[in-house]
Amino acid sequence: MDSARHCLRGSSTVSAQCAPQLSPDARLPEAIQAHTRALLGADRVQTPNILAKLASLHSSIALASGASFSPEATDFHRKLLALGEQDGTPTAELAGSYIAIAEWEMGAEGEKGDWSLAATYLEKVAETNSPMRDKAAELLRQLRLEEARAAVRGYER
Repeated sequence: MDSARHCLRGSSTVSAQCAPQLSPDARLPEAIQAHTRALLGADRVQTPNILAKLASLHSSIALASGASFSPEATDFHRKLLALGEQDGTPTAELAGSYIAIAEWEMGAEGEKGDWSLAATYLEKVAETNSPMRDKAAELLRQLRLEEARAAVRGYER
C-alpha cells in the first residue's frame, strides 16, 4: 500500500515500475487529465480520436462505479458528433457515438430522455453498412416497444 502511494506522489506520470502496483481504475483519472490536456493542442485530425478516447475513459469509470451510463461520456460523444457532422464524416464512422447518445436518451437514469432524438440517431445507423447496424436496429425496436407501452399507460415522454 505504501509503495503504491509513493508511486503516486511527486509526479504527474506513472512510471513503468509503479504501474503494476496501481489498479487500472486508479489510472483512469490520470488518463482523462492527460487526454484533456492533449485536446488543447490537437488539430482537427487528432481531436476526434481524443474525444473518442475521453468518452471511452469516462464510460470505464461509470462502469467501474456500477453506473450504466456516464453523462460525461455522452457529452464527449455529442462533441464528436458535432465535429464529425461539421467535417462531413460518414455516419458509419460515427456509429458508436450515435448509439451511445441514443442509449443515453433511452435510459437517461431517471431523467426524461429525448426518444425522438434517440430514434433519429438509431435510424441513421441502421441505414448504414456499419458493423453496429444490427445493434442500432435492435435498440430501435426496443425504443418503439417502449413508446408503445408508454402510449398505453398514457405516459407522455
